Amino acid sequence: MLLIEVINNNPLIYKFFTNFITLFWTLGQKLERNDIIIESSFTKSTAPKLTIENLNELGHFDAKDNKIALQVNYLSKYDLTNSIIKLIEQAKKDPQSISSYIKNDNTLREYIGTTSVSKVIVHELAHVWRHQEHSPSSVHDVHNMTLEGINKLYTFDDSASIVYNLILQQGLWSQLINSLF
Repeated sequence: MLLIEVINNNPLIYKFFTNFITLFWTLGQKLERNDIIIESSFTKSTAPKLTIENLNELGHFDAKDNKIALQVNYLSKYDLTNSIIKLIEQAKKDPQSISSYIKNDNTLREYIGTTSVSKVIVHELAHVWRHQEHSPSSVHDVHNMTLEGINKLYTFDDSASIVYNLILQQGLWSQLINSLF
């Protein structure tokens, strides 16, 4: 329990990921209202809350409580703090380099990386906007969606990656960095 209290008392980690989730959700709602994303739940629900807990996995979405739980162990807490500080410094120097910085930072890449296999927070947010909790039978089934006017069945990771990239195009990084100052 002490470990979780130490991490929860780290305002930088908590603020960074809370702001990321809130902005991701707000931008997703905008895309849904503009019919760029159809068959999602951005406008039907609120952004999930963030908790940091002892888990057997890096992240988990709890539909009942509308929360995303992250596992941040003691060592990665320091890595995350350093990575976030360096990201902010990098963004001040060159805002256009944020994506490449995250891609090359092993710690941040695990949580918010932009790869075809969705990373922890993006993966869990996909469960939220798909309104699909982890279940043994259908957790990562294909999902019918309309993205940018194309209606088809998307794999879980493909839909998560496409939606994430659409949200990034709406200015997620610059808004996130500005929200931290």
